[in-house]
Amino acid sequence: MPTENTLVDLLEFLRNQYDFIWLTFHDYKCNQFKRSLKRSPGQIRANVFNEPHIQELIENDPGTKEKIDKIMDEMSHTFTLRSIRFIGYFVVKIMKSIYRHAWIENKITISPSSFYYDPVDQSIPSTINRLVNEAPVIYLPTHRSYADFLLFSYICFQMKLPLPAIAAGIDFLSLKQIASLLRSCGAFFIRRSFKGSENSLYRSVFRSYVQDLVKGGEMPMECFIEGTRSRTGKSLQPRLGLIGTALQLFWTAQIPDLILIPVSICYDRILEEDLYAKELSPPQIDTSSGSKPKETPQHLLNGARAILAQDFGSVYIRFGSPISLREFPGNHEIRLQYQTTCKSADGPQCAEELSFASQLCRSVIQEHHRASIISPFSLFSCTIFSDLISKCNYLEYEPIILEDDNFSYIDYSVDLILETMEQLCDLVSDNNLSHKLLSRSLKDEFLSSLPIHSNLVNLESTDLHESIRISFENHLTLARFRNYSNQFLQLVIGIAMVVYSPSYKVYTNLERLLSQEFVLSPKSSSDFDAEKISLDKLSPRVIDLLTTHINYFLINYHRICQWLLSVDPFEPLETKSFIRKVQIEIKVPMDMVQNFVQFSLKYGSLVYSENQLVINRSSIRGLLDLIVSTSHSTDFHPIESPIKPKL
Repeated sequence: MPTENTLVDLLEFLRNQYDFIWLTFHDYKCNQFKRSLKRSPGQIRANVFNEPHIQELIENDPGTKEKIDKIMDEMSHTFTLRSIRFIGYFVVKIMKSIYRHAWIENKITISPSSFYYDPVDQSIPSTINRLVNEAPVIYLPTHRSYADFLLFSYICFQMKLPLPAIAAGIDFLSLKQIASLLRSCGAFFIRRSFKGSENSLYRSVFRSYVQDLVKGGEMPMECFIEGTRSRTGKSLQPRLGLIGTALQLFWTAQIPDLILIPVSICYDRILEEDLYAKELSPPQIDTSSGSKPKETPQHLLNGARAILAQDFGSVYIRFGSPISLREFPGNHEIRLQYQTTCKSADGPQCAEELSFASQLCRSVIQEHHRASIISPFSLFSCTIFSDLISKCNYLEYEPIILEDDNFSYIDYSVDLILETMEQLCDLVSDNNLSHKLLSRSLKDEFLSSLPIHSNLVNLESTDLHESIRISFENHLTLARFRNYSNQFLQLVIGIAMVVYSPSYKVYTNLERLLSQEFVLSPKSSSDFDAEKISLDKLSPRVIDLLTTHINYFLINYHRICQWLLSVDPFEPLETKSFIRKVQIEIKVPMDMVQNFVQFSLKYGSLVYSENQLVINRSSIRGLLDLIVSTSHSTDFHPIESPIKPKL
């Protein structure tokens, strides 16, 4: 493996190897935590029963031991390196078949002020192995595809990084033999939710097992901080459960530090492109809307057959700056509270701890954004998606979906599109742009990516000019573009909000309204004023484009509020049926309805009562007023397109 700090194509290395021979004889060696107990998976499992609070539960009720056994059968991993080599063979074959390149930046940036900084060698293998030796490590990759955890484990194997124990959803257990294989590759399976008194035993076993994995130090842990795959292309709000459980080990001085390593995994084209579009679209567009297909061997086999003959472009992997809990602001106060009150690591967390965990997790997601590598197609999607949604008649609340049968395709001039894309590039760092990192022109990289997305676009060339044709063979096209658009939009949403807001008060209102849609970095009044001045030179085209994207969220929230005020206030609303009903009535994407529900529950516009949603009509009216006062005077009217298409 090359060790220079540059982009390395892992597939170029693999294409020159005999897969079976290389995987069999690859000399995999890595570091462990210097205080590692060096236990086997079976010993780790047995140790859970020796935890004092688990022993106490068993003593109080001898029948509890059998229940814990069943939970551990369901949860625990059975890691062996032999299984990694076995499944790695198939991962390599699939990667070679569907990806052009697997680019990884062989460098990790650590602040010079950090205890872990090494000015000599910042390559990935050297840095990760050094960190793992010093303290327990948790890998925190982005989660956009099922390919993420297989790809990341293979990267660890090839680059001789410590292989992780992987927190996986319990859904995989329906795959039986495949689940068993994943378990032997380090996956441990946890339930999506275990709130309530009826799950108190499961919570205790989960906490004991996770904490034992971390403090034992045999291998790092890997979990997805968003809790599930993002179907929208942008980061979800972080889930705090597993991270919060690990934090308690540091606060009770059972480990010297806890190091979180953000990892960004970006794709030219995601494997689940069609699946996500169907899941998020209204039921009128696709009957499978809102339903996640069950994980079955047959479904997995059918999916594999469908993708193996396709071109998914390149995948980009970049490690973000590691976050040391010991060096993170605010940790010492909580640790002091634990020591002075003799609080144990198996107790519930207080509001201050949850707030700290939330701040820490949001820092991880911000690091994901800084490490993201965006393809030109995401820039293109952000540009044309803005154009498409601007055609909708907001005043009459027509659906944000194209329904005119005559509106079958649009042609865009390549030169005009590239001009806007170049202007969007100026809003982010060169380190976020794939064509900059690969030292290629935007046009060359963009045109070479179009065949990857041939199901969405085609290049039309004549002697006079080149144009890109978008065909609307079905209404899922818009949902697909939205996913790619969001990949870039989440990096510039802060800029878009400043551009949109004439004053700091409007900005704070907007920050509140979009708090569930994006993981935001709040700005002070002085920061807002300074950024407002720096953005004065943006072109009208870019300003219109960013404004239209903000309008998209405000208008849909406005429409949901209007619908809520129109329904029978005494009609019971169960969450899932509510989401589906809103989709049917006003055709808002499922994820936006879900985010609206979470936002409304947080601010009291919706209230849970006996497992039903109750509408707080006065609060909904207040929310409508907030949206109107935040929006521009033209928000509920058609907005002139930033780019003129040829129909």
